[in-house]
Amino acid sequence: MLESKSTSTRTVRRRTRRTRGSATRFPLLGLSGGQNLQITCRYNYGEVSSGTSGVLSAADISPSVSLMSEYSTLQSLFGEIKLLACTVVFTNACTSASVNGRLMIGTQMQASLGSHASTPLSASQVENLSQVRYINLGYSVFDRPFYYRMVVPRSLEYSSITSDSPNPPTPWAGSPGIVYIFGDGLSASFQYLKVDIIATYALKARV
Repeated sequence: MLESKSTSTRTVRRRTRRTRGSATRFPLLGLSGGQNLQITCRYNYGEVSSGTSGVLSAADISPSVSLMSEYSTLQSLFGEIKLLACTVVFTNACTSASVNGRLMIGTQMQASLGSHASTPLSASQVENLSQVRYINLGYSVFDRPFYYRMVVPRSLEYSSITSDSPNPPTPWAGSPGIVYIFGDGLSASFQYLKVDIIATYALKARV
C-alpha cells in the first residue's frame, strides 16, 4: 500500500538576495521584482510495493504544488506558479538479499495529477516516454538513492496556483507531467521503494 505524508520546505529567497552556502541547488529563473519568489519543497510520496502478480507500477508521481504541506499557505499568498525543476528520489526499501529485478522510469508530459493512466501500467506505456532510466532493484545492488531528474520545459508559462496540474493536462504551463514507473517479474507483494519528490517553483504574488 502507498502511504503519503509531507515534510518541511526549504528556504524562500528573493532574487536580490544571495546567501553564501545556500541549500538551494537550482538557479533563479524567470523571476523579476520583489514580489516574485522561488521556493523548493520536499514531499514524501510514500512506499511502493509489488502486487500479487509481481508487477510494480505507479502513475501518479506528480510535481504538483497541491501535494505539498505548504500549499494552503502558498495559495493564499500567490496567484500564479510554474515548475522550475523536479527530482524524484528513489530509495531502496528491500530487506531481503534474494529480492531483485529492474525498474523502468519515464516522464509522461501528456499526463497530469488531474488526468493520468491507471495502474498497473504496462512496459509499453513507459519505455517510449521522455527521459527513460532504469534501476536495478535488490538488497545488494541498489545501495544508494537514485535521483531521477524529471523533464521540465524551460519555456513553461505560469498557471493558476490552484490548477497547476489540471484535467485536461497543460504541458505548456504550471507543473506538468507525471513520472511513470514500471517493473515486472518481481517478487510478489514485496515493498521495494521509498519515493520522495523535490520540486522548485517560481511564484507570482497576488495583485
